[in-house]
Amino acid sequence: MQILRFVIMSAGYLGSLCLGVGLFLLALHSRFDRVVMVLLGAVLVMVAVAYMRAPFALLFCLGSGAAMVIIAYYLPAEVSDLALRVIGLTSMLYAPLDILDDTLRRTHVESDAVLLARQFGGSSQMWGALWLVLSLAVVALCLRFVAGRDSNLPVPVLDKMRPRPRRPHARPRNRR
Repeated sequence: MQILRFVIMSAGYLGSLCLGVGLFLLALHSRFDRVVMVLLGAVLVMVAVAYMRAPFALLFCLGSGAAMVIIAYYLPAEVSDLALRVIGLTSMLYAPLDILDDTLRRTHVESDAVLLARQFGGSSQMWGALWLVLSLAVVALCLRFVAGRDSNLPVPVLDKMRPRPRRPHARPRNRR
């Protein structure tokens, strides 16, 4: 039961990170971009209808969900691929910013880190720093190994960081 509480309290921050990594990975390494876009759009519409009451939120979510479905059905597959990359990357990069803001910059705010500190010990800043380091490491690893040479989106800067096998040096010729 304690583990379940820990997972639930951490999911608000790290869930966005995991969702972002998953979407980014799907966009880069699969051909299911259109299917994923339709599913995301449909889920967004269902959530909007079931839970949204504020007019702006309802219209925004319905419009976004409909746009995702329309993109998937009527535009080239590359557009769905690009949209998923942007959504995944945005979600992935939002997690460290949210953690930093909620747990380290504004320590007076009641957050999941405060609840974790009460439940499991430590301070909210300690949990925030731990989540921040974990999220930055996941983002860095994802960008380095997922968006590298083997994906359909090469990133030249990251390719330069990747270790290359060494070639044996040629011996200089004796000149006479």
